[in-house]
Amino acid sequence: MTVQEEPPAERYEQTETERSPVPFIVLGGALAAAAIAAVLVVMLGSSNHTSKPAAAPKPGPAAASKPARSIGVTLSEFTVIPTPATGKAGSVTFSVRNAGNIKHEFVVIKTPKPAANLLKGGEADETGNVGEVGDVPAGSSKTLKLKLTAGHYALICNLPGHYLSGQHADFTVSG
Repeated sequence: MTVQEEPPAERYEQTETERSPVPFIVLGGALAAAAIAAVLVVMLGSSNHTSKPAAAPKPGPAAASKPARSIGVTLSEFTVIPTPATGKAGSVTFSVRNAGNIKHEFVVIKTPKPAANLLKGGEADETGNVGEVGDVPAGSSKTLKLKLTAGHYALICNLPGHYLSGQHADFTVSG
């Protein structure tokens, strides 16, 4: 029978150090921190992709506003922004201002269709036109007075290419 000798203390300590769980704990902690950081980057990065641009939102039929008889309208490349977005039936005055750099027009159409769904050929179908202001030069203003009944209206610029570029807005008239 042979008796095995124990390894010298120096070698024993070296073997224990090689098998120490400390490096694995440090490595595991670093991997966990990296995984958490990756998840945060993905979450924060994806929220930036779904956020809206800094441009002012375009009011629509869902915009909460008190019905008015005096409506300010700002025309620009390529937006129509009524303020407020809801009128009161009867005599309504549109104060139309061209804040853009090119000429625009302002057309009011009574229609059940959303303003974005009036395309007919290369421009909007103006069936239901109740009034308009043509050729509003850049930097100028014009006024349009109309007698409106309750319902849905589309406010558009129908100069070549303007409607197709998104220059339209929904407008509601309440009774």
